[in-house]
Amino acid sequence: MRGAQVINHHQSNELNAMLYEYILYLQGIELGYWKRGIPATLSLLKDAVKKKSAVNISFSTFAKSAIDNSDKKQSTKDNLHSTLAVLNDFRSGLDFKDITYTFLRDFEQYLREKGNADNTIAKHMKQLRILVNEAINQGYMHADAYPFRN
Repeated sequence: MRGAQVINHHQSNELNAMLYEYILYLQGIELGYWKRGIPATLSLLKDAVKKKSAVNISFSTFAKSAIDNSDKKQSTKDNLHSTLAVLNDFRSGLDFKDITYTFLRDFEQYLREKGNADNTIAKHMKQLRILVNEAINQGYMHADAYPFRN
């Protein structure tokens, strides 16, 4: 019922204002998905509202939260945080749309220039892939944007 308003209620002005604010909140979530090229389905909107998750967060903020809230072993969390720190040193304020195949090549080159061994580079790329997969699973990235394709 688009345009419907609460009428004949002693607090109709307050209720209508609350409804208007909530509609704006939902539109903000929808816009956040749209900006990332993700169709805003009803289930995605419901999940975002239930989790009270911010749709317009950076990749780094998402990754930190995902790591902290995961049920992985502490040593795995430490490795993921280590990769996130290196990633932030390479490029802070990283957005989901910034993570492309070209970005991965640049990140690998950065790690090489810092003197990292092949195994260390492989570890960081694997950890980054884990975080990207989690972002896709939680609806923050579109599966078509997966940068680790062969």
